Amino acid sequence: MPEEQQKEQIREGALWPFVKDIKLYRCPTGHRGEMLTYAVMDSMNGYGDGTKERGLWIKNRMEIRRPNKMVVFIDEGWVTPDSFAVYYTNERWWDDAPVRHGDGTNVSFADGHSDYNKWKGIDTIKRGRSLERGHAGAGWVPDTYDGFQDLYWIQKATWGKLGYTPSH
Repeated sequence: MPEEQQKEQIREGALWPFVKDIKLYRCPTGHRGEMLTYAVMDSMNGYGDGTKERGLWIKNRMEIRRPNKMVVFIDEGWVTPDSFAVYYTNERWWDDAPVRHGDGTNVSFADGHSDYNKWKGIDTIKRGRSLERGHAGAGWVPDTYDGFQDLYWIQKATWGKLGYTPSH
């Protein structure tokens, strides 16, 4: 999509009244020509994977429990068609882990702080690198203990808890 069209869509977005600097929607290391590199998380009134349960799928900031642990935005590094999706009740990835900035990604939390999360699983990193500008489809299951720890981290950071008993 042409840059000017991307900028227009950003200006029409829900955040524009609060963040009116087009540069803040794009990581400086994002792909050339892409004006939006950050995605909102499913749980933060995003598209959702069917998990519209009150207290998990947030529509009002007062519903956020433990805002210092809940991720609001993730740096995917490229334009995404919707929110960053991760299952709540399944021990598998939906969107693949964005592998950026030294095998991790930057995230911002509901309390306003941001942080860098370095992926631990070599399988997480290999998968993310191989699919840098796209997703292979839902349902990828990690191969290693560390890969499962990455999955659990992003699921808890998205939904506040796991919706299943972890196997690892």
